Amino acid sequence: MLNDESYNANRHVNTGNRYKDLLNGLMQKGVKLELCGATAKGNHWGNANLLPGIKVNVNAMVRVTQLEEEGYTLIYQ
Repeated sequence: MLNDESYNANRHVNTGNRYKDLLNGLMQKGVKLELCGATAKGNHWGNANLLPGIKVNVNAMVRVTQLEEEGYTLIYQ
């Protein structure tokens, strides 16, 4: 979910975010992408570090519960 500059710094590469086209394509199709606020805070990321259109959700656990009540399923890796 990071922009190229932040991705490069975080991953110690110079390639840019290789997933940005995929993520942008999903957002163009109406997929809403949200980043956990605790993850953002823990990594010192703000909106300026993210791809345009990514939302930081400061209460992600509540959001997950809401989505599950709407019929979505959380996939654990």
